[in-house]
Amino acid sequence: MGFRERVTSFLRFGKTNQVEEVEYGRSLPPDSFGGSRRTDAGEDGSVGRLSKYQKVTEQMMKRYPAKKVIDVLRHNHPDVSQAVWNFKIIGNSGYTARVTLTDGKTEHVSGQKVIDEFLRDLRYYFTQGYEKSRGIEKLTDELIDNILIRGAASIEMVMDKDFENVLYFAPVDPDTIDFEREKGRLVPYQRLSKGGKVKLDIPTFFYEGLDETVVDPYGTSPFLAVIQIIAFHQQVLDDLKAIIHNQGYGKYDIKIIEEVLLKRMPVPIRNNDAKKQEWLNSQLQLIINMYSKLDPDAAFVHFDSVEVDMVEASQATVDPQKIMSVIDAMMNNALKQYSTLMGRRSTGQTEQYAKMEIKLFMKSVQRVQRLIEDILSRALTKLLHTKGMQGYVFFEFKGTEIRTDLEKVNFEQIAIQNAQKKRDNGWISQDQASEEVTGQKAVGQPDKEMLGITKPEPKGAADERQPSDPSSSDSTGG
Repeated sequence: MGFRERVTSFLRFGKTNQVEEVEYGRSLPPDSFGGSRRTDAGEDGSVGRLSKYQKVTEQMMKRYPAKKVIDVLRHNHPDVSQAVWNFKIIGNSGYTARVTLTDGKTEHVSGQKVIDEFLRDLRYYFTQGYEKSRGIEKLTDELIDNILIRGAASIEMVMDKDFENVLYFAPVDPDTIDFEREKGRLVPYQRLSKGGKVKLDIPTFFYEGLDETVVDPYGTSPFLAVIQIIAFHQQVLDDLKAIIHNQGYGKYDIKIIEEVLLKRMPVPIRNNDAKKQEWLNSQLQLIINMYSKLDPDAAFVHFDSVEVDMVEASQATVDPQKIMSVIDAMMNNALKQYSTLMGRRSTGQTEQYAKMEIKLFMKSVQRVQRLIEDILSRALTKLLHTKGMQGYVFFEFKGTEIRTDLEKVNFEQIAIQNAQKKRDNGWISQDQASEEVTGQKAVGQPDKEMLGITKPEPKGAADERQPSDPSSSDSTGG
């Protein structure tokens, strides 16, 4: 049956076996699922588990290149991990895929059906073998990761071996991509894991970098600046650790009264200075060993040759809290975060201030989303063309709502009143008013009877009204 193949699934209801035929829209042998893929999918063999834990030290950050350092920090540094998580939970907010004709406005009904079916089948295709989910939501997660860590995102549109149907979108590690200039064009190449490289000058490969420049088509990670801050942060933490151990806790002051010891010194060694000093040192070491072996809750029992006192912790000349506050602010800036999102709100910040911070952060998220929207819009448009249809696909992320249900209702009520006022004054049409409120055209004209809107009663006697008034005795109307 070709690309569309019928398979059977057995559903058991009690003691009765029933067979239901299910038609899958994406079915092919697993050995051919790679199709036309040109990018490196990795070598065959056992796939090892990556050791993601690694101790964050200054030496580690000096040993690895910047992108590797950020990759380590995302798993091992709490602030970097939280920053990546914030971008993901807000950035992967759902999507819409709108298909239009070549004018970019008119809805493409048949094209919309093709794209909707493809996006649905990415989750529910059948390959007669095991295959991980290829859903757009999962792909989006990987692309956000690549943009934050690598500074770019890239995918390949994989087709079947006959180049008739698009199977899925494969994410590609942008760090393996190198560009070369050939006759004024940038041509991508990928370094293969087994050695060598492959030319990706094909219409099914897509690459976009964050903050690209004329001389740098690779993009830049938005977290690049955090490496310096974390290195400084580690130095401060090491210094604080040393200070706490040396000055942060109270210490015992144990005084050994030498005069008492001299009285108890054996007579044969009193007149021998060398033996005298040796005996005193041995007694001192004996006392040190005795007190070092005491449990924290043990009582002090000793001769009167020893006096025990407590030395309070010394007062630090530098307030570490102020230093850490400065580092936290620099950390937030380097990670493009705000205090509300990182759990560092001060007591003086209001709820309105927190919402403003979240809205500003969402602008940063949209900066990342636009790269993914560009890539997937172009890829889905290419898919539409492979089906022999002309038009455009606009892949767009949905907005993230931070208002409460009550706030949303109040805002919607104001929006309805504003749109209604504009329509009643003749400034906009019924469809435009509906699009302002619901995002789509109106399904009909206003039901004035239901709204309680009635025509005003005519004023004056019939012979006093204008001829254009139908109720006038001189009316020329039918």
